[in-house]
Parts: sequence; C-alpha cells; structure tokens
Amino acid sequence: SKIISHFPAFFIWQPKAQRDAHTDVLPLRNRVRRGRNLDFSTKVGLIGCAEQHQWFHQQGVCGMSHPRFYRLGGSSEERMAFIEDFRQTQCRSLLKYILEHGQRLSELADPDEGTVSISVVHFAVTNLKKHFDEFEHRTLDDDGVKNTESENLEWQNFIMDSNQVMRNNAKIKVTVPLLEEVSKLSRIYLTKIEDRRRDYKWDGCRNLWILKPGYQCRGLGIIIRSSIDEILQWATNNPQRRYIAQKYLGKLKLKC
Repeated sequence: SKIISHFPAFFIWQPKAQRDAHTDVLPLRNRVRRGRNLDFSTKVGLIGCAEQHQWFHQQGVCGMSHPRFYRLGGSSEERMAFIEDFRQTQCRSLLKYILEHGQRLSELADPDEGTVSISVVHFAVTNLKKHFDEFEHRTLDDDGVKNTESENLEWQNFIMDSNQVMRNNAKIKVTVPLLEEVSKLSRIYLTKIEDRRRDYKWDGCRNLWILKPGYQCRGLGIIIRSSIDEILQWATNNPQRRYIAQKYLGKLKLKC
C-alpha cells in the first residue's frame, strides 16, 4: 500500500447509495450494494455474505464453497458453536489419522505397551455417529453444547489423548484386528458425513484453524493454532480486533 499510495486511483468501489456529481471523469466507479450484513470488504462482512448465501441458496444451483468460520468476538452462541465444531473436528481427525495408516495399523496398536486407551477411539466413533444422526434429524434431545464440568472434562481428556496419538506417536492399547474393525466402522460414517458436508473433506488430520482480525488487511495479525484453549484465549485477549476463526484447508484437491 505504501508503494502505490502516491499513484492516483483510476477505479474505485463505492457503496450503492453514494452519489457523484462528476461520473463522467476518472476515476471509474463500480457501485455495489453494501450493508451491515452484506459487506465483502471486511472479513466479518464476508461472513455475513456467506450466511446470506446459505439462507437463500437454491438446491441444484451452483453456489459458494468455503471453509467454515466463526466470529469469536460475536455472540456466545457462535462461540459455543465453534467449540462444538472444534471437538467434532478432533474426532474426525483422529479417525482419519487411523485410516491413513491403512495396512500399517501395527504402528498405532500395541496391546501390551500402548499408553493410550482404546476408549479414545470409541469416544471419537460415538460422537461421529451422534453428529451424523443430527444431520439425519434422528436426535430428539439435542440441546446444543452442554457446558457441564463432567462433559468438558471428558472432552479435555479426549483431546489430550488423541493429540498424544497424532502428534507424539503414542500407541493405542489395542490389538490390530480390533483396531481394524473400528477403522471399518469409522470409514462408513466418515464417508456418509462427508457426503453431506463437502468442506469436511478438506480438513486433514491436524485440526488447524486460522485466526484473522475482522477488520485488518495485508495479512496483519493472522495466526494459525491447533489448540482450542489458545484460540479462545487469543480472541479474549484481543477483543478490539474481533477475531474470526476459519478452518485451515489441510487437504484440498482442485478439480479442473
């Protein structure tokens, strides 16, 4: 921006309501409709644009494809929705990590020397199935994220144990045949849920999120984190920047 600051503009964007007396001279104007919920010039505004698209999208009509996102400086409901998304993404990440080992499951399973209980895998599969049932409207008592101490503790232990497997190469205390059976079940539910949510296919196994200040540009203030505690703390410590969290594209295949 400093390099080009002394050059005169020859093409500018303007709100649709703004009028000029001399529209026949440079710079050229492109008038666009902007508003609080429809502003493509800020990251927070882009979320509003995407939400408008989701609400008014027509089945069978080509639309936008984008990573999911949350305004961490917004409502408490949106913050809790991010927490739920992070947790479910962690479940899928662990199961994808196991599936990627394919015929090399012996690198993950050790019934004698394993340090992580097989319950971590069962926990991931159970929550994956529950998440899929919610897509299918089979869950009757869905009250959102339950903020109970016992449930939060369960999730904290799961995230810690699953990270031990994925990041520190810790082995799971289970036999290879049993892990193979769980892998087959995981593949079934992962395939089903990714058919419903195309963006889940982009996630990879690392559960990475990009934090972006809502109203800055040129990449200023952008960080990448994989710890939910660090993400929430960073947004809390910088409320004036109105951080948004957007899912990092860990596994993207482009089709030409």
